[in-house]
Amino acid sequence: NTKRLDHLLILGAGPMGLELALAYRRFGSAVTVVETGKLLAHADPELAAIALRRLVDEGVVLHEDASVIAVQSRPESIGVALRLSAGESVTLDVSHILVAGTRVANLDDLGLPAARVRRAKLDPAALALSAAFRTSNPRIFAIGEAAGRPPMPHLAAIEADLVVRAAILGQQVRIDAAAMPRLTLTDPELAEIGLTEPMARQRFKSAFTVLRLGYDDNGKARARRDGLGLVKLIVG
Repeated sequence: NTKRLDHLLILGAGPMGLELALAYRRFGSAVTVVETGKLLAHADPELAAIALRRLVDEGVVLHEDASVIAVQSRPESIGVALRLSAGESVTLDVSHILVAGTRVANLDDLGLPAARVRRAKLDPAALALSAAFRTSNPRIFAIGEAAGRPPMPHLAAIEADLVVRAAILGQQVRIDAAAMPRLTLTDPELAEIGLTEPMARQRFKSAFTVLRLGYDDNGKARARRDGLGLVKLIVG
């Protein structure tokens, strides 16, 4: 797009959807985000609330637990009918629609049975893998979305490095999903590694401590006059 969008509707509130929502809002476009589930459901709720509050403060309209009922072409716009979380319906006039839902790897045409490569039992859209990224055919490895991972370039790069070490150098490698960094480039950025607080509470009940330090106590943040955000540690 070479001109400012009048009103962008984004379907999907994953990391990429929200990153683009903030970017286009700062370009001057009206932006509405619709998510069928919870916004930033993968993230720690306390940290997600901070990122979402900044989006709302900057004028992004967020709808969670909502769905699209119909889309109609109009002479000057696109009409989109939504069903919101409370059950009421609303119709928007938008200029552009971006579909930013979950991406699924296209595995159907790869001839997997002929290559003796099995799909994952719990997720047929992904491949069955060992902790070292090997498929059921030990000569074939898989990384990234084909392996059922989230669409995160930095995560795929880490996996590629491990696969090269295993396939070329014969090293023993193993991935720890909880140790992989998760990044959402909102403002403030949402960066996580390890367990979220709800995950820790489910696994350890109360046998951990939560430590928090607000950015308003940080020298660099105060110098930039932007103290929104915090560092949160889950300590065993």
